[in-house]
Amino acid sequence: METIIKWEELSPAIRNEFTLDGKVTLRHWLIDGRNNNNSKLKGFYSKEVVNSMMEKIKNKEVSYYGSTDTELYKLLEKNDIKNKKVGILGSTQPWYEAIVLSYGGIPITIEYNSLKTDDERLTLLTVDEYSKNLQKFDVVFSISSFEHDGLGRYGDPINPFGDFEAMLKMQDILKDDGLLFLAVPMLMFMICEVITPHNTTDYVKAIDLKEYYYKYHRIILGLACTLQVCLLGNFFVFYAEEYYSVKVLGRVIMLITMLPLIISANRRLHEIGMAIFFVGFIYTIIKYHIWNVYF
Repeated sequence: METIIKWEELSPAIRNEFTLDGKVTLRHWLIDGRNNNNSKLKGFYSKEVVNSMMEKIKNKEVSYYGSTDTELYKLLEKNDIKNKKVGILGSTQPWYEAIVLSYGGIPITIEYNSLKTDDERLTLLTVDEYSKNLQKFDVVFSISSFEHDGLGRYGDPINPFGDFEAMLKMQDILKDDGLLFLAVPMLMFMICEVITPHNTTDYVKAIDLKEYYYKYHRIILGLACTLQVCLLGNFFVFYAEEYYSVKVLGRVIMLITMLPLIISANRRLHEIGMAIFFVGFIYTIIKYHIWNVYF
């Protein structure tokens, strides 16, 4: 197996593209997600493990992504994938292959790592293998996959624009009337790309984030309100949520709390509002990412 490429080995031009000419703060953190050829278990999807996962899915249990799986179950109950070819973009364990099988679909995995299986229900292709025999799918799963493309973590080529290019390729992978199940850390992208201040050579002074928030609170909270409105629309259009469900009421309360903060510059009011948001955040983490996963 080739050695993983480290940051110091990249050309200055590539490094500048990753950091937007130095505007993005760099933190060194190397993760090697490639399959180890010396391991007999990593990269092997056994039928026994797949069947075990299907039993958990039957009971609506969730895996690493917690509430993402819960929402995916709801969508699959409303959108039939039985006997349809389902492309799974990126895979480190056969969880989403097991979900597709549980709902009657035919999973076909496309992954940079080479995967093996003893389960005849699975088709596991490397990116190179798929490129030699292109096909379009009725349904595609991309669960926390696009944002990794181009970083080299899973054996993919180093490419500062790998995520954008991966998204563009969807027109060659998904049928025109196909269905894409997409999950990405949207809020994190919004915070990183829009809200947080960038250090540049012209602005080397230490940034006081608290003062930065008060200065730009209308933009920050305006974006947050826009996100909540989009989530409300998502609930009604795709999930047919009841108007008085906990999820809908929670979003409405957040909007009601945020609107005065957009208008007012009163710091005490903002502190109270942030305290309410913090309590809601802790509740969400416990309910959907701890309780649902472990209990």
